[in-house]
Amino acid sequence: MPALNHSILTPLPLVALVFTLITNVASAEDYYKWIDDKGVTHYSEKAPKNTATVKGSTQTGHSAPITYNAVKTEKGLQGSADKSQESKDPARCETAKSNLESIRKSSRIKVKGENGEFRYLSQDEIAKRKKEATKAVKNNC
Repeated sequence: MPALNHSILTPLPLVALVFTLITNVASAEDYYKWIDDKGVTHYSEKAPKNTATVKGSTQTGHSAPITYNAVKTEKGLQGSADKSQESKDPARCETAKSNLESIRKSSRIKVKGENGEFRYLSQDEIAKRKKEATKAVKNNC
């Protein structure tokens, strides 16, 4: 079997990159959607003749510019604090209280590890979970 010439293989990655870029640009185009007599929805790059169609266009990446809100003033912060009091969830509050009580009552807490095996939390991990549960109670109750 003859050996492949390296001069042929060298531009291959460049050709593949150019092909990928061209196909990605070509895919961001308009399309047409219509429903035929049997109720089947069709999509096409060209609109059919004598048929009601809906024109759409594909979107890639961010379709609209992102706008950021201005920094809140002290008055704005007070208003958001009032809103947070109104948005307290009683169900989440009860769950958070229950979780905190379970952590307080248990001296050993068993969890499923990343490898699928069960293990016991260390005292540092328990303290961290207790702190998180206390924060959850504060935020939801």
